[in-house]
Amino acid sequence: MDGEDATRLQQGDIVSVKIDEADETDLWGTLAG
Repeated sequence: MDGEDATRLQQGDIVSVKIDEADETDLWGTLAG
């Protein structure tokens, strides 16, 4: 993940992460590739 993606994650997808806490590990696994 580059800096631009990190910023986008913090600004937008953080809400989805909060909502989908059960899937958080899966989310980060997907982002990490």
